Amino acid sequence: MHATLIYDADCPMCRAVVDWVNERKSDPDLRTLPCQSDERVRQFPDLSQDECLESVQFVLEDGRRYAGAESIPHLLLRVRGWRWLARILRLPGVAWVSPYVYRIVARNRHAISVLVHDKPRGCSDEDCSAE
Repeated sequence: MHATLIYDADCPMCRAVVDWVNERKSDPDLRTLPCQSDERVRQFPDLSQDECLESVQFVLEDGRRYAGAESIPHLLLRVRGWRWLARILRLPGVAWVSPYVYRIVARNRHAISVLVHDKPRGCSDEDCSAE
């Protein structure tokens, strides 16, 4: 089994993060898997669609699963040049605040995506100019 990052493929911000991770991952076996995929359902039947749409999920090789803010340090340990941030996120004060920050970002991820001018999947300039 490989470490697997499960994300919302309908979220432009989530896709951008996955692209960033895939370009920088130090672990060649790290996989990324859309929450909406049949493969995710087959491989992780205990993970509900609601859970993986609510927050990013990171499943370690041994099957342990981390969600939301808890997943970020585990992921960053596998990204070249970002282990330092994984250590910071585990510090007591930061570890206490990060779930709140993660929740705010996660709840507003589609609005944040629009703010950074990324269009939802399948949009052309004409189709999504009002979004």
